[in-house]
Amino acid sequence: MTARRPFPRSVASLLFGTVLAAMATVVATAAPLSAQQTSAGEERSAPEFRAGQWGAQFTATSGFAGAGVLRFRSPQTAWLLDATAAVSNTNSSAGSVASQVGDHSAASVATRLGLRRYGAPRGVIRSFYGGGVQASVTRTSSEVRQVIGLPSVKQTASSYKVGAFGELGASYFVTSQLALGARGVGTVGYDRTKLESQRSPTLETSSDGMFLQLGSVQLQVTLFF
Repeated sequence: MTARRPFPRSVASLLFGTVLAAMATVVATAAPLSAQQTSAGEERSAPEFRAGQWGAQFTATSGFAGAGVLRFRSPQTAWLLDATAAVSNTNSSAGSVASQVGDHSAASVATRLGLRRYGAPRGVIRSFYGGGVQASVTRTSSEVRQVIGLPSVKQTASSYKVGAFGELGASYFVTSQLALGARGVGTVGYDRTKLESQRSPTLETSSDGMFLQLGSVQLQVTLFF
């Protein structure tokens, strides 16, 4: 039977909860303002962008966090550059005659460069889609220590991916400079993985291949300048 000791929540999970709380607070704060504007006969709508305008984007899920910038080249399209990162660390033990204690850690970083196109405003909402190139690096490490008997075994795996990405999402404009939204991202490309097992003797293996990945929905907070 395996018992897992509690460990601190990851930074990404904390940020994910913070983004959710911030979205709820902003929407609750914006509701009275929207009601006032409606009662005054003013219909709110998403803003029109301009060439040369900038935006700052913050992204989070329960697994990672990220940030990026937008640079509009026209009222509908913008260059997008962003990066995401994730770090996790766990510790587990298995109760048996030869007890085992394991440490497992993982870290990854990814960056994207591409173009995003916004659709026409529909009230306070603007949809968007885009695509471009992406590169990522992931490194995982695990060590199993035998309390009785066998020596410890440590394994590390490094994965390098390059390819293309596509995104589809929408933004709800609380004000002309603040938008809350969500997007889905999919990637396809080339993956090279290297696995190293540090025991006697040391073993190294590597593999190459193509990958197709459909990511989870990401929450976004975007500021426009």
